[in-house]
Amino acid sequence: MFLSSTRFCPDMDTYNVGLAGVGVMGNLHAKKLYEIEQKAKLPITFCGVFDVDDSRAKKIASNYHTRKYDTLESLVHDVDAMIIATPTRYHEKNIEYVLSQNTHVLVEKPITHSVESAQNVCSHYNKKELVFMVGHIERFNPCVQELYSFLLKEHESVHTIMVQRVGSFPQRISDVGVVFDMAIHDIDIANYLFNAKPERVYCVAQNRGKSKKHEDYAHIILNYSDARVANIVAHWSTARKIRTLTALNDKRAFQLNYALQELEVLEGLTTTQPPTSWEDFQVASLGLETKTRFGGEPLYREVEHFLDCVVNKKQPLVSAEQATDNLKIAQACLDSAKTQKPRELDWHS
Repeated sequence: MFLSSTRFCPDMDTYNVGLAGVGVMGNLHAKKLYEIEQKAKLPITFCGVFDVDDSRAKKIASNYHTRKYDTLESLVHDVDAMIIATPTRYHEKNIEYVLSQNTHVLVEKPITHSVESAQNVCSHYNKKELVFMVGHIERFNPCVQELYSFLLKEHESVHTIMVQRVGSFPQRISDVGVVFDMAIHDIDIANYLFNAKPERVYCVAQNRGKSKKHEDYAHIILNYSDARVANIVAHWSTARKIRTLTALNDKRAFQLNYALQELEVLEGLTTTQPPTSWEDFQVASLGLETKTRFGGEPLYREVEHFLDCVVNKKQPLVSAEQATDNLKIAQACLDSAKTQKPRELDWHS
């Protein structure tokens, strides 16, 4: 069951949507909400925005032809669904308030600033008949969806995932380091592709001078059951943005470029020894290679999916519980880096 009544237009089948936080990510969300409203494929109205920076809220409201609200409370009163794009440290209290007003929620990742706070908001959510989705945007990258669908269709799985996620330091990020800001994307995708959660994590993390307070380099190893492993390297050290994932099984290798939205498939092994890297696969392969480039903005697809879940009473692709698991793994990575020892993950407590 889902709550489905609209507030602002009770006699119309229209859902009103608000946005809290119009910084860098909030501005992007506002743009997507406006575009979705203009295309009119879903019965939604971009009702308004709120931000503690009043001048910024006025500018965004003007840019996207919507209303600026003076308080979060007044905005939530007028809407059926909210997107929360405030700084992470404010997520918990904002989510709790929005859910308490029987309003659907899409919150930017990470879900909250700590595992305890995430578990707290999930306990509130479990009492509500609402859509509560977390914006792990790479789930909506079309090449990720294509890889996931391919594995399902062919009844295949992968045993090794290797990721590089590097780029320049984003000046807007001050409350988290590279693990919570960047690597958490790939933690989520590894869980998604493996359809499992890791049993053990090991992480080396350092501050190499890019961030003032937090780690700006991390090398993470996630061990799953059945000898499956994900190897993730994330850092803020280069002006060039690199976003790649390699996934291997005993028949094929998959090279995924998040930024270019490309998926390359290499298949046809000539050796009985399973490969452990993309280079090994290229040497062992017959060279049957296909490369496909996809289109579609991941953020647009994410916001549209959330609104579709609200309107058509569907379950979201990324649940609050999954996002909490991602946060628990990310925190275990930081704990491992601090102690310089692997961390076992208990999923039964």
